[in-house]
Amino acid sequence: MEKAVAIKNAMRAFKRVEATNRATGVDGMRIEELRPCLKEHWLMVEALVTRAYGPAPVRRVEISKPTGGARLLGCPPQ
Repeated sequence: MEKAVAIKNAMRAFKRVEATNRATGVDGMRIEELRPCLKEHWLMVEALVTRAYGPAPVRRVEISKPTGGARLLGCPPQ
């Protein structure tokens, strides 16, 4: 993971993608949208690599079953 998101490797990969000017990716993002997206989310990528990122705790709710008993439902915070 560290090698994949190392700044040199990431910039080299970005330039190759930008140079090929191909169709959208599987997420539908166009090349013109990629640079602003990377700038906006780069700190989150670094946090994942350094293990500084921690997801918010999931809110748990019990839901009653029609046959009796209950099951847990996890609701991620927004």
